Amino acid sequence: MKQNLHMKNLTLLIATLTLVAATGCSTATKTRQTTPFPTVIQPAPIKVDYEVNTREKKTGAAASSYLLGFIKTSGPSVFAENADGDARGSLLGGRINRLRLAAVHNALKDGSADRLLDPQYDCQVITYPFGIFKRYIVTVKGYEATVRDIQPAKN
Repeated sequence: MKQNLHMKNLTLLIATLTLVAATGCSTATKTRQTTPFPTVIQPAPIKVDYEVNTREKKTGAAASSYLLGFIKTSGPSVFAENADGDARGSLLGGRINRLRLAAVHNALKDGSADRLLDPQYDCQVITYPFGIFKRYIVTVKGYEATVRDIQPAKN
């Protein structure tokens, strides 16, 4: 009798656990197929005339530091608009490209120019013993250019 009661309790426990496991957590995802609207935007080409100061080069710099190679301890948070390249990419390339944009921003932040022409970058990576700490330093030099006129380009 005791063995039959024990077997009955064990069967009830297994049935309850199976029921709880089967109805525990569930996630429902609803997706809907949509028809895309054709939105092709073709900007009209423009011609920009710059006034370039070739007497002296404008200089800017930016630096950032990383602990253990991935924990950013210092660095810029303001960047120039990127019209010439991409700030993403590899881990090192992304860091250097973001610092390039920050250095250009720092060179132009006084507002005397709209663009830095012929930028030349000096990039340094300083690694401390065992790679525990890394410092990236980027310096840029280039001619400051101010927009004089913007017109539609002639075909």
